[in-house]
Amino acid sequence: MKRIYTLISVILVLVAVAAVYCPEASASMQATYPHRVCASSAVIRATPSTSGTYVTTVYKHTDVQSTNIPSAYFYSTTAWTPVTYGSYSGYINNALICPKSVCRKVTTSAGLNIRSTSDPASSVKFVLPQNEYLRSLSAVTSTYHYILVHSGSHRGSDGYCLIGYTALV
Repeated sequence: MKRIYTLISVILVLVAVAAVYCPEASASMQATYPHRVCASSAVIRATPSTSGTYVTTVYKHTDVQSTNIPSAYFYSTTAWTPVTYGSYSGYINNALICPKSVCRKVTTSAGLNIRSTSDPASSVKFVLPQNEYLRSLSAVTSTYHYILVHSGSHRGSDGYCLIGYTALV
């Protein structure tokens, strides 16, 4: 048992030394989280700014990786997320991506009614078409959720819907 503890201690020391002398190696050991591009396209920029140097363009339904841990409410048109896509690295505006761990897609071909309140009899604000992205911000009931739209012409809009007509992606 003492040998195992000694071995673990040696490994931890080596990892710490590698982090100091090989920062690129320790950066590649960081956990990454998949995000999905929800807009028709998104530009990856070298710096977190619309004036940042163009790196590449990624398109709707494309997955990118980030070291940012997805938060429950992740939507700010002024915030940027560091991403990697293949050999490309840079930043994408948060308004254009959604963390896959919470990203949902409309599955019904008729579209999804987004209502103004959690009452199923309330007025329909808009219909979110099939394959558009949203995120559940909170469950009002087991079937009705308060949501935020992440794609299409209603991106940034919120409302209430039956979550059963969506699927995690």
